[in-house]
Parts: sequence; C-alpha cells; structure tokens
Amino acid sequence: FEDENPVFTEDGRYLAFLSWRGFDPVYDVHTGDLSFPLGCRPYLVPLSSATPSPFALSPDGRPAAGGLDPIDVPEAGSTSEGSTVMVEFEGLESRVTPFPVSASKYSALHPVSGGGLVWLRWPISGALGETFANPADMSGRPTL
Repeated sequence: FEDENPVFTEDGRYLAFLSWRGFDPVYDVHTGDLSFPLGCRPYLVPLSSATPSPFALSPDGRPAAGGLDPIDVPEAGSTSEGSTVMVEFEGLESRVTPFPVSASKYSALHPVSGGGLVWLRWPISGALGETFANPADMSGRPTL
C-alpha cells in the first residue's frame, strides 16, 4: 500500500488519508496487459473505538444526510487548535474505512470548516496529452 496525505478532521476524532490500496486491474486495449490506474481512495479512521465510523453499517442506520456526525463539530468561530488528540492504538487498523467513492486518482485531502473533508479527483489521461479533443478541453483538470 501507499498511504499519503494524512490529515485530522477539525474535531480531532478522525484521521483521514489517501491510499493506493485498490487492486482492481484495467486491461490495456492494445496489448491486453493489466494496469492499476484507479487504485486510490480516501480512507477514514476513528481514533477511538467509541467513535463510530460514519460509513459503517449500524443497526440504527445512518442519518439521512450521511457524512460525519455534525453534533460534535465546533461552532463557527471556535477553534480546535491546542486541543489534545487522543489515539487508541489497539484495533486501529480494523477501524480503517474507505470513503464511499469510486477508486480513482485523488490528491490534496484537506479538512474544512464544519467537520468535512475535501480532495481533488484527477481524470485518467494519456501521458502524451493526446487524450482530449483539443487543447482548450478543460476535462483534464481535477474536480473538487
């Protein structure tokens, strides 16, 4: 695996990171070889076993809006700087959960106000830049 870009959520309850751990190969159309261009996804780790994963199944279900629990997110104007982040190491690896997004090429994972996370998703394109119809085609740029 290649794990990168670790960040804590604003409330300090989770560690998020990008990881290249997907092994779902894509066939090359010319040679029949296999490659792994879409192996990255963002992952979330609750730092305490008492903190529920917002993506794990629960007998009570998830809130209709999904995502991180907004109840414990600091109010606008408050800051979590200087607060202590506690990590429960036992069982940490079993709490790693992928975000429910398709595997792709991701970068620039960053926490935002309100407790969420954002990242860039890059399109798969050829190394020579001949994938797009014309140079003004903006589809090769990443999306937020």
